[in-house]
Amino acid sequence: MELPLAYILDATKDPQRSLAITAYQAETPTRYLFESALGERWDALEPAAKALHQTDDVTHFTGQASVERGKGWMARLIARVIGFPKAGDTVSLMVTKARKGAAERWVRRFGHDAFSSDLMPAPKPFHVRERFGAFTFEQSLPVEDGMMELKVERGWFLGVPMPRWMLPTSRAREFVRDGRFHFDVALETPLRWLPGSGLIVRYRGSLAPAQPDQASKARAP
Repeated sequence: MELPLAYILDATKDPQRSLAITAYQAETPTRYLFESALGERWDALEPAAKALHQTDDVTHFTGQASVERGKGWMARLIARVIGFPKAGDTVSLMVTKARKGAAERWVRRFGHDAFSSDLMPAPKPFHVRERFGAFTFEQSLPVEDGMMELKVERGWFLGVPMPRWMLPTSRAREFVRDGRFHFDVALETPLRWLPGSGLIVRYRGSLAPAQPDQASKARAP
């Protein structure tokens, strides 16, 4: 049986009862994943960039993107395993972020295609880790002129460290233009000298907070 807090507190004040209960409430300021990772660099971000990285529960953002896909066999295989979206010039985009303690789950829906990842703190300052299924990558977060980059530095497959030559190349940046959040993410295969390697996917566009009617249609991760 569940009892409301008010009922319990009233019972502690009843002289006919001998309940030795002390109650108090405390509030702890929220520190977001990227705010904690960036430290003093957080203040260098524009308000629109900070807003995208401030999630207390579940947040939704909408926009449009252009998507380019690599044509090599290795690039196509990796894109299929991760679930990267198909190519398109003007693709509707919904990003749903759900906070899970100190971590966040991101679901990106490009039209009818969707893929997700889990972002979490990294031991090193100015770094985060991102997990795509069996793969986990640690990324550094340099910030310059209000623009944040995400650069892959380390990786693991099923918890086993990956050698540097097996790491994909990441060219990802977030910036604000005319008060709106923009992104440009490009991933390339490792072993770029092999036939079939090269670009895996590049998606770029902009996002803004979803309107209530748009958010109500999105599924929380």
